Amino acid sequence: MLVMEEWEDKVGWSTNTVKLGKDEYLVGWHGVGKEDIVYRNGLAIVSSSGDLLGITDYLLEPRDVYEFYGDRPGVIFGCGLILRKDELYWVGGLSDYGIGIYTTELPKILENIRWIIRS
Repeated sequence: MLVMEEWEDKVGWSTNTVKLGKDEYLVGWHGVGKEDIVYRNGLAIVSSSGDLLGITDYLLEPRDVYEFYGDRPGVIFGCGLILRKDELYWVGGLSDYGIGIYTTELPKILENIRWIIRS
């Protein structure tokens, strides 16, 4: 379960799951700021029963001009995760105007996880 911080207006899941281990799944989540209405994205690790095992702070947020252009400025909405070997592809909508593909290495993501429960 994700709980909003006092400065957030909304939080929720936003991507498919990617299996990492026996009972560990990587999933994208998003939060919307109350003041700026900007969508920011992080990643979490959950179990098959839905327990939150670990979570990152926001890793992805709009910064470039093209991420503030369109019908919903300041929105990156992560829609899908693809893991190919150790490379993570994070696909999402940009301001209801375009599609972005962000990549990073899985070990970098795992370094940013704050573990709540180790499975």
